[in-house]
This record gives sequence, C-alpha cells and structure tokens, in this order.
Amino acid sequence: MANIEKAPVTITLRRMNIPAETALLGVEADLHAETVEFQVPRYYQGVDLAELDWMVDVCNAKGQLVDTASLEKSAEEELIRLRWLVGPAAAAAGGEVGVRLRALAADFIWQTETGRFRFADTFAAQDAPEPPGLSY
Repeated sequence: MANIEKAPVTITLRRMNIPAETALLGVEADLHAETVEFQVPRYYQGVDLAELDWMVDVCNAKGQLVDTASLEKSAEEELIRLRWLVGPAAAAAGGEVGVRLRALAADFIWQTETGRFRFADTFAAQDAPEPPGLSY
C-alpha cells in the first residue's frame, strides 16, 4: 500500500530529487511498511524506458549491496511511475542507505545516480523482547 502522505521522488537528468518527507524510509526492522514512488521521464535518447524491466538496488552505509528488487511500473504519455515496496533487507539497520534505479534490456542498461535515504534507529531491532501475543 502506498504511503500517500509522502511526495514522489522525481528523476531529472538521472539525479534523484528526494523530498524531505520522503528521505526517511522508515524505522530499522520495518517489514514492508513503506512504499516509495519514483517518477521517471519515459523517453531517453529515443528509447522508451517503459518497455524495460526496472530494478532498485540498495546499499548500506558501508557500500555493501543489501537488496535488489523489481519495481511495479505504470506508464503515462511522458512519465513512468515506479513503486518500491521497501523490504526487510533494506530496513535491516538504522542509518543511511544508497538507492539507485536501473532499467534493463538485453542490450541496454539505464541507471540513476545513487540517492541517499535513511532509516531511523529503534531499540526493537537491538534484541528487545517482543510484546506478548505478537507473532510475525
């Protein structure tokens, strides 16, 4: 489910324009709690990017790749809307993460610069006991 309070991340000249309210992706140890929308121009040098497969890559603060996921895609006349359901690997630790988008075909790869997002820290991910009666 999309978080409608957050503005979409727009891509201009491969750079992510990340609104302040969207930069916080969630809290460490979240499980599919946030959806981020990206808006990308549909065409690049004559290539219809809507025809390609889209992926998101996430690196932790140490530059280690921690997640790669497919993106949900919908195309309009001049714009592609991509939706990323933020997974548990991305939210495994608090702090900054790097995110890039890739559009892939057999003989073509288009990608964004790395955008910087963050996860807030919480004690729940630091061996705190779970409340009674909850199961995940």
